[in-house]
Amino acid sequence: MSNIVTFAEQVNGYIQFTVPTGYYAGASHYENDQTEIVYIPNYISVGKTVEEYITIKPLKSVCNSQPYTDSHNACTRVDVHLARIVNSGCPKGWSVAEIEHKLYGDEVSMEVKEILYTCHF
Repeated sequence: MSNIVTFAEQVNGYIQFTVPTGYYAGASHYENDQTEIVYIPNYISVGKTVEEYITIKPLKSVCNSQPYTDSHNACTRVDVHLARIVNSGCPKGWSVAEIEHKLYGDEVSMEVKEILYTCHF
């Protein structure tokens, strides 16, 4: 379980990562962006804004920090979910989705990046 996330060397203040097949992962890249795995109603499609969602507690959260400059680090936090457990807990008529938090001026919008699983009626 401790090696579930593999981090790469930071590049330009950004740390890439991988998780094994069978897991979902949402990530926070400090000062950059954030993605999250949530349940959303089936009528919401990729690229649309999410206003109704259910948060899914991660199986594990893993952080990595690496030097970027002499005074700053690149940091990434990854929330890992076991796909089969998340999928089995999906309410009927809802989907498992990766959403992205985007900053537009002073407003934060949550947009669907990818639909990972759909539970039909």
